[in-house]
Amino acid sequence: MRVNNAVCRAIRSSSLFSVGFLVLLCTAAAGLCAQPPAPQPMRTITVSGDAEMRVVPDQVLFDFGIETESKDIEEAARDNDSRLNALLDAIEKLGIVRQDVQTNQLTIAPEYAYKDGRRGEFLGFSTSRNVSVTLKNFGKTRNLIAAALKAGVTNVGQGQLRTSELRKYRDEARVLAVRAAKDKALLLAHELGVKVGRVLTIEETPNTSMYANQVQTSRFDRGASGEEDNTLAPGELSVSARVSVVFELE
Repeated sequence: MRVNNAVCRAIRSSSLFSVGFLVLLCTAAAGLCAQPPAPQPMRTITVSGDAEMRVVPDQVLFDFGIETESKDIEEAARDNDSRLNALLDAIEKLGIVRQDVQTNQLTIAPEYAYKDGRRGEFLGFSTSRNVSVTLKNFGKTRNLIAAALKAGVTNVGQGQLRTSELRKYRDEARVLAVRAAKDKALLLAHELGVKVGRVLTIEETPNTSMYANQVQTSRFDRGASGEEDNTLAPGELSVSARVSVVFELE
């Protein structure tokens, strides 16, 4: 009787385990069946848009360098200051306001002779500073350069043509670039038989910039004539923008 009871208990335990396993298996299967289908990947189209505007400049920026040398540091600094003051006086006589003139700090550095990569004899002190002038009257270009050279400027950089409304033109170029991207997306989608939906992302690439030919200062006479010069033809600036846009396809 004891053996039979043990056998019965084993059979009942085995039956309960089987039923429990079946219940768990059915529950798992039901859970899998209840899961929603995997979402379909979003269809998109990525396009770029470019725009370029031609703008007439109304400013030209000149950089003047003043470099002096002397074995006496104070003498080198005084010489540099003297030339700077002469330049500022000449600029003021031309009717250029101080707000359009920017002067950098004086830099002083010792100079040595070098031979076979080794520092040798002390030559003296070199002092330098730069002065930037924004000229809004192109007719004064020749007189400005001549006056700067007469004041003792040792270096005249190439003039950079600019516009005082650069931000305005850049914003207009950006708008045109966005429109170009949208038109391109519509054209491509139409050819493929799909429709363009909402905008997902938009990014401006670093192409946004302004290009202009530099003014060659060597064209101008070094002697001041006292008359305005009309030989400078500023031409046009190129202000460009580029964007990349991702559209959803319907």
